[in-house]
Order: sequence, then C-alpha cells, then structure tokens
Amino acid sequence: MLAGLDDYDLDHATDTSELVTKAQAFSDTLGCGNFAYILLRPPNGKSDKEEYFATNYPTEWVSRYTERNYKLYDPIAKLYSHNRLPFVWGNKGFIGRFKKSERAILHEARAFNLIEGYAIPTAGPEGDFGGFLVCFNIADATFDAVMKQRAQLQLFAAQFHAAAIRIQFGADTKIAPKLSPRELEVLKWASSGYSSEATADKLGLTSPTINYHIANCCRKLGASNKIQAAVLAVRKNLI
Repeated sequence: MLAGLDDYDLDHATDTSELVTKAQAFSDTLGCGNFAYILLRPPNGKSDKEEYFATNYPTEWVSRYTERNYKLYDPIAKLYSHNRLPFVWGNKGFIGRFKKSERAILHEARAFNLIEGYAIPTAGPEGDFGGFLVCFNIADATFDAVMKQRAQLQLFAAQFHAAAIRIQFGADTKIAPKLSPRELEVLKWASSGYSSEATADKLGLTSPTINYHIANCCRKLGASNKIQAAVLAVRKNLI
C-alpha cells in the first residue's frame, strides 16, 4: 500500500536531487524499480535553461538518451504531448503501434531492465507540460501494481510537475485557483466517478458543456485530465 502523499512533501522540496529522492521512495513503495520525469514545454514566457530530466534510471541510459536526443523519437514522450490520459507502456501491443526507429528506443531501454510501466501526462496552468512514469523491470507487472493506485499516482505526478516547475523557474504554485460554482459542482461528480454523460444527466446539461467546464478546471488547476483535476481539487480543499 502506498503511503500518504503528505509523507513525500513535494511542496517543500528545494532542488531536483530532493525531488528524485522523494520519487524514489514513492516508486519503491509501489514496488517498481524506476521512475522518470521529463519537462517538454516550459511555462509561457519562460525559456528552457537546459533539458529538465529527473530520474533514477541507470546513468549510462540517461547519458545515451540525452546525448542522442532520444526525446525527439521516444514514443512515450510523443504521447505526452497530445495525450491527456495515463497509459501503460512497454508491452507488445504498445510497442507494435510505432515506427521502427521509435520501437528501437524501447527495445534499447530493455537492455537496461526498463521493461514496461505506467506513464502520466502532466500539465500546468501556464501552458507547461511533461510526463511522469514509473517503470518495472519485469513484463506483465504494471497492471496489477498500479490499477488500484491510479488516483494517487496521478496526484503524485501532478505535484511532481508543479514542484519541478517551481524549482526550475521559480513559479509560484501556492496561489489557490478560483473555480466557479458550476466548475466545482462538475468536479464533485467527477471525483465520485461519474462520466461526463452521467454528470450532464444529473445537472440537466449537455455532455459538451460538462467537458467545457472540465477543460477549464484542468487549465486552472494545472491538470492533464479530469481525474487529476478532481484529486487536486480535493487536495486543495476546493471540493
């Protein structure tokens, strides 16, 4: 069982090495060997000082990944840029979807016992986005390990992203977002597991209207999807 996220206190981490230590403890509790976070776009008006990549991957693999600029071909990084929902990566069905050059990166990673895992797109309110993943060194281990902890994993990923932005760019992540009464109402139903269609029925609205409010919530909270938005809203005592 994962410990409470308060045990990791990402809000008060002061540098990347501290974030790495906390993420290592989190992934160890989950039962996986490795984690990785990558920032793919900085906040609006900010420029990348250097590539931001926080991980406990083997040093040789990190060097190879960065020196050969694998970020441009990595299918996981590509999915981060246009995928809002978390996904399982590394299994045969996942690898087979990509071009040969992209599959080669995943096959190469296997030589370092980076076999498969669970990846979570992350985003912030200023246009920034990236991704956080946990990684297992054996096949077919991901589903059973993470499915019961998905909400906590998504919250950890969102908090890690916010902490990384703060450390890298000095962004203020403590300002509480202002959500409208309707946005709060929609998030309450989302936090209870209701779909957009079911929420629309409850509130007498249309599904596109519900999705519009959810998108606003995600933008204001710095979430990639409604599950992250809901857990962050609960965490911030907004709902």
